[in-house]
Amino acid sequence: MCMDGGISRRRKNEGGRVFILPPSVFILHPSSFRLHPCASSVTRYLISPDAACAVVEDGAVVLHLRTKRYYSLNETGAVIWQLLEAGTSADDIPVRLMERFDVDTVAAEAAVSRLLEELTAEELISAEAT
Repeated sequence: MCMDGGISRRRKNEGGRVFILPPSVFILHPSSFRLHPCASSVTRYLISPDAACAVVEDGAVVLHLRTKRYYSLNETGAVIWQLLEAGTSADDIPVRLMERFDVDTVAAEAAVSRLLEELTAEELISAEAT
């Protein structure tokens, strides 16, 4: 099972045509695993009021209502998004992934960290500090 938790971006150009930006590619190397820098001081992440999510067969689609951009989440990313919606803490999300998927701690933490970074950069979530 792919545990990259990645997103790909789809945007409309000025002519109204939809084009797909290449998806994020995550190659998980043990030397690059680390938690999101804010994870130790963050109890949870909040979904932006500008974000709308629809679960689809193999993941989810998230629409940023302000920017009109939409993003594809793979199955793992969709589970992470649902956990964020439920108010699950950043520290608990990798544990929940390990319960659901056949993945070790390091890979789960790396997938969560990477997706949290991307969702934060796209202003789809924001950190709530302790």
